[in-house]
Amino acid sequence: MLTIPNTIGGRYTIQELIGRGGMGAVYRAVDRLTGKLVALKQIALPLAQPLESPTIPAFLSEWSRTFNNPNLLNSNHFRLALAQEYKTLASLRHPHIVSVLDYGFDAQQQSYFTMELLENAPNILEAGCDRPLTDQLEMLVQMIRALAYSHRRGVIHRDLKPDNALFVDGQVKVVDFGLAIVQ
Repeated sequence: MLTIPNTIGGRYTIQELIGRGGMGAVYRAVDRLTGKLVALKQIALPLAQPLESPTIPAFLSEWSRTFNNPNLLNSNHFRLALAQEYKTLASLRHPHIVSVLDYGFDAQQQSYFTMELLENAPNILEAGCDRPLTDQLEMLVQMIRALAYSHRRGVIHRDLKPDNALFVDGQVKVVDFGLAIVQ
């Protein structure tokens, strides 16, 4: 289990765990620079897993095969590749895609990134179940616009499901590009 320090990157103070998944954990944090609340995702890639495991992003498996390096996840090449992936995701600016705000590596060289915090947001199915058909269709259109935008930018989500399309303030937000492929 990953032990999280109170402060990440000298900038983000952890408040509490929001959720945990196959790629790591998401925390509510305060950005000490701006004073704003953010979601901070700490990436924990298990080195014992085969690099073709479903919890390892495809680009990491490809990098591992390309460089024929079983210790890839600890390498500088990997950290540079991961930073480039974060930079690409941070460049996605669309009203229906969660905004990646910052990214980096902590003192233990674990990667993290921060994004806008979407608290208590229902997924697209929960939000749409009692709404009129026209509202449901608009929610679907918003999600499709987000995906079309990301595809034009060369980013393929690969994990679209109801829990990765949240509804906040009347808007759909596509989240969790953790398994995305950047082309």
